[in-house]
Amino acid sequence: EHYQKLLELLRKAGFDVREVPCVWIKEGPSFSNWEYKPMPQYECFFFAVKSVAGAPKQLKEPTSDVFDYKRTKGMDKIHPTEKPIDLIRRLILLSSAKKELVFDPFAGSAATLVASILCDRKCLGIEMDTDYYNASMARIRNYMVEKELEDE
Repeated sequence: EHYQKLLELLRKAGFDVREVPCVWIKEGPSFSNWEYKPMPQYECFFFAVKSVAGAPKQLKEPTSDVFDYKRTKGMDKIHPTEKPIDLIRRLILLSSAKKELVFDPFAGSAATLVASILCDRKCLGIEMDTDYYNASMARIRNYMVEKELEDE
C-alpha cells in the first residue's frame, strides 16, 4: 500500500518512475537479525526523473537497473543508510545535464548533494535532523573546497 502511494505521489509531482525498483549490490551483507533472516547484500531504490513537458526524460546512455558499488564505510560515513557518492554520481550523470537541479528531500548524509556538486549540477536538499544537517554541511564545504582546487 505504501509502495503504491509513493509511486502515485511521485507521478503527481511530475516524475517518471518505473514500477520496479533498481537494485544496488553491496560488496558484502548488511547487518540484520541473522538468527531469524538472511543478511541482505543488496538494497532496492526508486530512480525517479522529472518528466519534460509530460514525457519521460531520456537517459544519456543505456544502463542496467542493477548497480554494483561499495558502501561508504568508517569515518566517511555520516548516516546509517548512506548511499555511495559514486552510485549517486552515476545516476545523476545518466539523467541530467550540467546546471540542472537535483533535489533530495531526505538529504541525510548529503551524498546526493555532493554528487550533484561534483557533476556540476545545482542541488537542493532537505534534512530535518540537526546533527545530520550539520555533518552534511561540513561535508559539502569540504567537497566545495576540493572542487575549487581541482578547477584552478
